Amino acid sequence: MNGGLVAALPVPLQAAFVASGALALRGRTRPRKLLLWLGAIALMAGGALFCLGAMTLFLPWGGWVATVLALLLLRGHALAREGRTQEAGACYTRARAAYAAAGDAAGEVKALVRQAYGALVVHDLAAAGPLLLAAQARQADAEPCDLADLHLSRGFIAEQRGDAALMRECHEAVLAVPAGRDLDVAASHAVALLNLYTAHLNAGDLEAAGAAVARAIAVATSWGFAPYAIFAAFLQAHLALAQGRVDAADAALRGLP
Repeated sequence: MNGGLVAALPVPLQAAFVASGALALRGRTRPRKLLLWLGAIALMAGGALFCLGAMTLFLPWGGWVATVLALLLLRGHALAREGRTQEAGACYTRARAAYAAAGDAAGEVKALVRQAYGALVVHDLAAAGPLLLAAQARQADAEPCDLADLHLSRGFIAEQRGDAALMRECHEAVLAVPAGRDLDVAASHAVALLNLYTAHLNAGDLEAAGAAVARAIAVATSWGFAPYAIFAAFLQAHLALAQGRVDAADAALRGLP
């Protein structure tokens, strides 16, 4: 077991882990009873989210660690959306430390990207920038879904700063990440194409805008992303109007569910 990893976890989970190990080694409790006991401790000490994390202690070590760290990232995201940035940052810092202690380079990058996204949610570009630079320097370690999110976040910052060329470059980089069977990467492709439609439209390149929105519809349809497909159809109708093709716009809108 990795002591550094345990130390990086929230205190309620540290206590639950130590107690579970002691009881299990002495054979004084059965797994089901132990599971319920740990859940109660974590619920009292750290809330429902940490209760869920503690209740995964019956899993193999690797599965337990992955679940707890995923919960930490989720909690950080929830706190960031509530504007509680300091608490969110603490969650992300704990997750990064735990991933580092476990020797999980991809996990460290994931935590960096999620923390940067959390800062972007509250439009804190100053905080997000250094985090994205750190993640970009380690992008070779990133999982495909995190690499796609990294480029999307970089593209958002570029757009906010008025750098249209870099914005398009970042979104093209998203499309260069192979989706394979990864739902998250495919969703990032759809978002990137919708954003590229807007970028090309603003630049006056209606042909490129049309190609981007057509690809977005194809991706959304093939993966079953109904909201993206509907939104892309609206954009396609908007483009038809911009081109003076009123009948085509009318047909596109009438074809919507």
